[in-house]
This record gives sequence, C-alpha cells and structure tokens, in this order.
Amino acid sequence: MTDRPTQQGRKYDLDRTTAFSDGVFAIAITLLVLNVEIGTDEPDLGEALGDLIPQIFSYAISFAVIGRYWVLHHRLFGDLSYVDGPLTSMNLVYLAFVGFLPFPTEVLGEYGDEPHAVALYAANTAIVAVLGVVMRVYSIHHGLWAGGEDEREHRREVALAYLAIPAVFLLSIPIAFLIAPWAGQLFWVTLLFVGPALNHFSHTDDG
Repeated sequence: MTDRPTQQGRKYDLDRTTAFSDGVFAIAITLLVLNVEIGTDEPDLGEALGDLIPQIFSYAISFAVIGRYWVLHHRLFGDLSYVDGPLTSMNLVYLAFVGFLPFPTEVLGEYGDEPHAVALYAANTAIVAVLGVVMRVYSIHHGLWAGGEDEREHRREVALAYLAIPAVFLLSIPIAFLIAPWAGQLFWVTLLFVGPALNHFSHTDDG
C-alpha cells in the first residue's frame, strides 16, 4: 500500500477542497451586505441614505477584493493535479482570513476616517494575498501543479509577481497614518492597474 493517493482519491480530495473553499467565499461575500444598515434614528430618508455612502464604499471594495481573490484561488486549484495535507492546512488558514474580511469591512465603513481602520483592513487583505502566493509557490515546488517544467517555471514567476497585491495594501498603511486615511484608501486604486498587468503577465507565452 503506497503513501501517495490514488488518482480517484486525488480528484476526490481536490474537488472537496475546492467545493469547501467556494462555500467560504460565497458566505463571506454574502455577509458583506449585512454591514450596510440604514439608521433608524434619522427622520429624513435622503440623509439616512447619504450616511450609508461609507458603508456602501467599503462593501464595494470588499466585494471586488473577495471576488478577485476567488478568481485567483479558482485558477490555482484548477491547475493542481491533487492536494496534500500541508496545502490543505494552508488553505484553511487562507479561508479563515477570507471569512474574517466582513469584520474589517464593517470597521472601515464605520470608522473609515481613522487610520487604524484602514490598517486593519489593509493588513487582513494583505495576509490573504500573501497566503495565496505561499500556496502557489508550495504547490509548484512540491509537484502538485499539473503541466510541464517550463510551465511550472513560468507559474513560479507569476506567483512571485502576485506579491505586488499585498505590497499595495501594506504600503497604504503608512500612507493612512502619515498623510490621511482617505489617501491610504485612494492608494488601493493602484490595484486597478496592478491586476490587469498581472493578468497579462500570467498569460504571456501561455498556450
């Protein structure tokens, strides 16, 4: 009896891990809307809706962030031939921070004018991104990645390039403290340019 999983067992473990991960992402992205609550002590509806702008902003940011991380996670596990114990454990830690994201989202919506709120949100999202890169590099170095050696080398470069995402969030923390919280949040707009650039790089020489 061999220690390596059978082909059927590999697919079963990979499918179960992917399905569980998708469920966590779905729950996390659904919980975001619960942070958007209209105030009952505001007599004027127009003003009450206006007060929701910070919460709606944080909802939109987090929806985009979780959606982006789901796409990257989907790509990663779609390229694996199977999963092992360490990768499964890393994925659980990764999902723990994904599931936690609705909380810093709520804090950002309520206290977005304070640098600590920006720091909490940025730190959480940066940790998720770093863990995603760690899982990518681990899967490549431990033979979990399907494809030839040339493709694996390219994917290794792509994984390291994705460190640009947590770099943006981490750099926004000192910006929020030294300049202003809104400046730190504005710096996140950089991701609109980083994302397409990484997508272009990840597909270079593919196929």
